[in-house]
Amino acid sequence: MLIAAIILLSVLIARIADVRSETQANMQQATNNMRNMLVQSQLGQLYQSGGSNSHFAGADQGWLQNGQNSEMPCSGSNCENFLPEGFTIPPNIKRLLPTAPSPPPGAPPAVRAQIYGPQPKRSDEPDDPSSRRNYPKSRYSWRDSACNSVGKCKLPGYEKPPLVIMSFDGFSREYLDRGIVKSLDYFSECGARAERVLPSYPSRTFPNHYTIVTGLYPESHLIVDNNVFDPSISPNLESMKNTKYKEFWGGDPIWSVYKRETGGIAYCFFYLGCTYNTTGYAPDIAPQFNPNVPFREIMNTVIEWLRAPKGQRPGVITAYFDQPDNIGHYHKSDDQVNKELSILDDDIDYFLTTLHDSGVLDCVNLAILSDHGMQKLDHIYYTDNMYPGVKGIVSAPGVVGRIYQNGTDKSPDALANSVSCKGDENYRTFTRETLPVRKHYAKTPRVGDVLLQGQPGTSFCVNPDQIDPWITNDHGYDFLTESMHTVFFARGPSIKQGVTLPAFQNIEYMNLWTELLNLKYIPNNGTIGALHDVLKNPPIVRPTKRILVPECPLSLKLPEYRSCGKCENYYEARSIGSSLLRCSLSDLKPPSVSSNSFCFMNYCNNTLITPLKQKGMFNF
Repeated sequence: MLIAAIILLSVLIARIADVRSETQANMQQATNNMRNMLVQSQLGQLYQSGGSNSHFAGADQGWLQNGQNSEMPCSGSNCENFLPEGFTIPPNIKRLLPTAPSPPPGAPPAVRAQIYGPQPKRSDEPDDPSSRRNYPKSRYSWRDSACNSVGKCKLPGYEKPPLVIMSFDGFSREYLDRGIVKSLDYFSECGARAERVLPSYPSRTFPNHYTIVTGLYPESHLIVDNNVFDPSISPNLESMKNTKYKEFWGGDPIWSVYKRETGGIAYCFFYLGCTYNTTGYAPDIAPQFNPNVPFREIMNTVIEWLRAPKGQRPGVITAYFDQPDNIGHYHKSDDQVNKELSILDDDIDYFLTTLHDSGVLDCVNLAILSDHGMQKLDHIYYTDNMYPGVKGIVSAPGVVGRIYQNGTDKSPDALANSVSCKGDENYRTFTRETLPVRKHYAKTPRVGDVLLQGQPGTSFCVNPDQIDPWITNDHGYDFLTESMHTVFFARGPSIKQGVTLPAFQNIEYMNLWTELLNLKYIPNNGTIGALHDVLKNPPIVRPTKRILVPECPLSLKLPEYRSCGKCENYYEARSIGSSLLRCSLSDLKPPSVSSNSFCFMNYCNNTLITPLKQKGMFNF
């Protein structure tokens, strides 16, 4: 009996060892696969764009095809044997090539997993984020509270400082008040920051990231939400995260403008829109998004790009990080968010310390920003229930539900009126004709024919089968909603020190980028000079030509007031409207503005300036 027990125990121990060995092998294979995908994507982009080896464009790419998941037939420097003669692998990409059996030097220890479950966290992270630090430095060693050396580059070849734009998705303005991400506070001591930044409407990820790099409202660059319906392009409601149609993307992003005007190099790491070459001037490197790439891998790559020799160094770098948005959507307690903020603080500190130690920190203009905030959810409406039995419509989910006519014989007004007042005060219903002009969202039919605008806490889904059961928070609300506000920080040779800007909307960024890069003005929705307080040497702004505003046609009437019975301002609004119509006209002089899309009406001692309405839509 004893002998049998010993034999059984030996078998169990051997099996455990086999399982452990197999698990380690699988983990190593998964890590190599992730790195392979990143390298394939980067090299594929280099091939497709031509890069510094433009005469290889169109060559047989084989396993280098962007997005291909086959294994690499090489490791380390041997990969060069599989490239066309004369093609050299850039150092920043060579570092990512698989090596065996150990990972490359300096590779971060953790792999970030995309969150789908109810308690999103980095399970491979220790409880104390400071223990992740893999370099012998004290916290915030790059900090120069006296700002003696800030912006004083000591390295040759940086006469034109590169611009680096780093976006941390879903970083709410409120997170700063928690006092956890101290690296951003210290970063702005010798730079600039905003009291808060207002997103564009709707405050969703894809529209706002593209607004940040184009200066256009979503109605103008046409990425109106994270998912878009345009039957002239696709018969389906397309997710902007993985659509294959570049036709969805409009506008002229900063990397395109920079390459076209200067002939310089632009690199992108996961920033939204980079992989769609809509202008003929795509980034030279733009890997496809991979949520498993650790943040420090992205940061290390950006650092190597910035340390490249002059002539091989990108003048524009955009980088995207998917936190704290992931934790924001799925957290159940503030402690979960606070832990992620602490890890982000450590990652940003690592990035700034490494830049400082390499001497590059004071040679680049670095902007750290975000796209929107986050709001707790408490009401969900299903559009299938709101439109029972209605055929020929397409419903787009989100905190702004969008209803598209797609064969129905019902008019937008009929579709809107049928659900108006059924949500109490949890949502408001608009057509493109009635949507408030200040939202700058009605110019394109891509926004839908009926818009269900959720009040903070309300969201829309098609039916219960399509809802994410774990989601607790979301975003997309009116940009005036405080929980949607976000952050901006900047520092560098061209950035003024100790500046706190008043609140501004993210359409203003594009003019700042072009001024930092000494590029020509690109028409956009921002205001020239709006962010000049950020610059050490702002350009001179010539006065804008003023146009006398005409008086509105007599047919232009005050809006009709309707109430669902719980609107506190309903009777007050009606009273104001009646008073305006009864009073005598004032003798105020017509105002002047810089646009010809407005008219004025005089009422009593007040002048009302309103947009002109032409061809069934607002022009503004």
